[in-house]
Amino acid sequence: MTTEPLSTIGIARSVASHVGTWLRNLSRAKAERKQQSLRAVNDVIAALRMTQAYTRGLQQGLRSPDTEGRIAARWTELSYELERLGLRALAKKCDIKGRYWADPAQFDPRFLAQAKTDLASVEKQARDLLVQIKLGKP
Repeated sequence: MTTEPLSTIGIARSVASHVGTWLRNLSRAKAERKQQSLRAVNDVIAALRMTQAYTRGLQQGLRSPDTEGRIAARWTELSYELERLGLRALAKKCDIKGRYWADPAQFDPRFLAQAKTDLASVEKQARDLLVQIKLGKP
């Protein structure tokens, strides 16, 4: 068995080939991450709509512990997904929303106001994040 001596040109070609492959893979990974981030933030907006519809029912005296449990679980799932994607500020708000819907009594209203977890604030943050993701910023 004979081995070929390494040449500068051979090494350069090999390195260039690996760098090219790495850059293509990186580009694909960034595009996939962007799509995952867009889906996750869109899911937040969908959870907002579900929560808004349910709170409208609450105002009419229609309470459902099962629905509240599903809302709590959905916000919590979103917090995990957003955290995994590195969208930590929105993930934290979703975590608080999930914990709130699981047991509203655990939070002081002043904390909730300071955390800006009301539906309008969360929606504004989600929509701002959508724009940033589309522009390739987060």
